[in-house]
Parts: sequence; C-alpha cells; structure tokens
Amino acid sequence: MPEDSGNGVRSSAVANGRGTTVWSPSASAAPDHLVVMVNGILGSVTDWKFGAEQFARMLPDKVVVHCK
Repeated sequence: MPEDSGNGVRSSAVANGRGTTVWSPSASAAPDHLVVMVNGILGSVTDWKFGAEQFARMLPDKVVVHCK
C-alpha cells in the first residue's frame, strides 16, 4: 500500500519487503528515468529514503526512484 511521506512524494514497499519505490503523484506522464539506489554491505534501504524523496520532489515528471 503506498504511503504519503508528507513532502509531496509517495513510497511503497516492494513485495519481498527488501526495497522501496518512491515517486511523485503529481507527475502528469510516465517518467523518463528510473534511478536505482543500491546500498553497500552495512547499509539499508532506509539509508536511501531521504535522497529518493528529494529526487522525486525535485524532478516529479522525470524520475521514479527505487531503493534496494
């Protein structure tokens, strides 16, 4: 179920629970780019959430961000 992060972007967990996809609901068309953010050995999906929200907020019609 998508959740609103309160800053104009939405996010949803991937079915296996090991990733998050972030996008802007205000996008009027299909985005041009998919940005995939992958953490290192000691990182986690939540480490990328802020950056993913900023991408989606700044470029709502251009990107969908997936954190893995």
